[in-house]
Amino acid sequence: MSRELVLVPKRKYDDLIRRATTERTVGDSNTQIVKQKCDDGNIDDTASRGGNVNILNHPTSIQSALEDAVHVFTIRPLDEDKYDLLTFFSNIRQKLKDMLAERCDKVKHLKWYINVHVELSRETNEGEVDNSRPYFKSNTYILLSKTDIKDDDINEAFQKQFKSFDEYIARGSGWTLKQVINMELHTIQFRPIGGSSYFRIPETLEKSHAIINIKNDDKKCFLWSVLAHIHTKSKNANRISQYIRYEKELNMSGIAYPVQVKQIPKFENQNDISINVLGYKNNEFFPIYISQHKGKKHEVDLLYLTKEGDAHYCYIKHLNRLLSRTKNSGRAYKFCRYCLRGFTSQRVLEKHLRYCSKHDAQHVEFPVKDSGEDIVEFDDYSKQMKVPFVIYCDFEAFACSLDTCYPNPNQPSSTATTNYEACGYGYQVVCETEQYSKAPVIYRGLNAYMEKDKHLFDFSNYDKNHFLFDKTYAKKPGLFKDETGGVPIKQFVGLRSKMYSLTYGDVEQKRAKGIVKSVVRGELKHSNYIKCIIKQKNVRRQQNLIQSRKHKLQMVSVNKVALSAFDDKRYVMDNGVDTLAFGHFKIKDLVDK
Repeated sequence: MSRELVLVPKRKYDDLIRRATTERTVGDSNTQIVKQKCDDGNIDDTASRGGNVNILNHPTSIQSALEDAVHVFTIRPLDEDKYDLLTFFSNIRQKLKDMLAERCDKVKHLKWYINVHVELSRETNEGEVDNSRPYFKSNTYILLSKTDIKDDDINEAFQKQFKSFDEYIARGSGWTLKQVINMELHTIQFRPIGGSSYFRIPETLEKSHAIINIKNDDKKCFLWSVLAHIHTKSKNANRISQYIRYEKELNMSGIAYPVQVKQIPKFENQNDISINVLGYKNNEFFPIYISQHKGKKHEVDLLYLTKEGDAHYCYIKHLNRLLSRTKNSGRAYKFCRYCLRGFTSQRVLEKHLRYCSKHDAQHVEFPVKDSGEDIVEFDDYSKQMKVPFVIYCDFEAFACSLDTCYPNPNQPSSTATTNYEACGYGYQVVCETEQYSKAPVIYRGLNAYMEKDKHLFDFSNYDKNHFLFDKTYAKKPGLFKDETGGVPIKQFVGLRSKMYSLTYGDVEQKRAKGIVKSVVRGELKHSNYIKCIIKQKNVRRQQNLIQSRKHKLQMVSVNKVALSAFDDKRYVMDNGVDTLAFGHFKIKDLVDK
């Protein structure tokens, strides 16, 4: 079969466009894709679709470091695909897959990402050409074997690069693709965490009697530790012979031994089991993996240990007992698996978990006492901003003894012995600019605490014999005014905005929005407000109104809700009395309960 190269317009190939996050053409609209034409006249687009054949021989180069653990494979475009990013992506797909497979054969496990280098150009307002050479990087992926090389990962890497490229074009003004410079495949050798065979754990952990260390000579310590949780043994629990008969109970399909932490989510999805893994190093515990699955039949805590290049899983049968040894207080603690912080009660722990479980597992390190790092101190005084105004003030008060009786010494009590009555104050405003500084203000006399703010109040409704009575600011807008004229309020009932009742002296002062004043004064009592808020029942009243309907005046009798305890502007708590503003931080706690 003979082959010849033909040029086919790029827009005919939907599979290329589908790999992009948008359908906008990248580069010149006349850009074309190299295709193969067979003897029968059919188009062979295997190369452009990233199939198993790649007829284009792109120039490549290789760089390595750290005894070939770090590897950079560079692919340069040809004239056929250097002016279109999607075409270049399609033509080098198989080359990337082959290189990843070759690296897996050599280093076994690796992490990889791709980085595309392009040149952009645009014409400035002055008629000059402006060039830019940015890089666009994909996400990082892990390969444990060459059988794990997936087209989906390569597609996703291309899409991430193209999306970043597209966003760069959108942010700029007039940028166009001048050429693709190269594509770099970066790989680095990866040593994943995984269990292996038995070794003895540190003595301090053995003494806790909270760990079962299975004596296995294979690489299945993860499997045996999980089975040790499901099938509890009172004797010889660390012997592998106790669990061999249950080996087939767990679905381990697609999971290789030794089990790596990355494979645990797959294990959880295949079994009704959630797994938590803790690490231990330098006499400290820290979380490695905390399951996101809640409510599974079994929740298993494992300890991951390393020793001289080997790794091993152990079953933690008593997590709180094991971690309580870090407290050295002799008390029992309940521990959070996310941060390993201990609490003295289950209630406090559950309250903490509502917030801590929203974050990933974390290793919390506290400063060492008396190490010099346990105190946060500000010492950059040169960076302080100078305050332009300073107010110096002082209060003086008489200490007046109070007559009281001796409390019962056998019961806890607090007794007021002295009452401080303000008799004077003084203040002065000082500014760094002299013209804004003020002379000292001094006041001496009774009720000094009110005297300095008297200009903010209207006291004209006070009794003429009251010491605060003053008609200077009578009916002046914008001032505070005491509704009761200085008479102490006995009781207040607030149903909702503009619907309340209060009593002071022999007076009942009532407000009910939307109800005529004659009904409020004559038919609504303070006791109606109390019953409404306690029993949570609406109070209806009938009122007569003169209304205009179709330009005709009518006397209308209306039966409507006069009092209602339903407040849609506040969050009403369970007792029906206390309320919180919407958005208050305590509302979420109440809803969760």
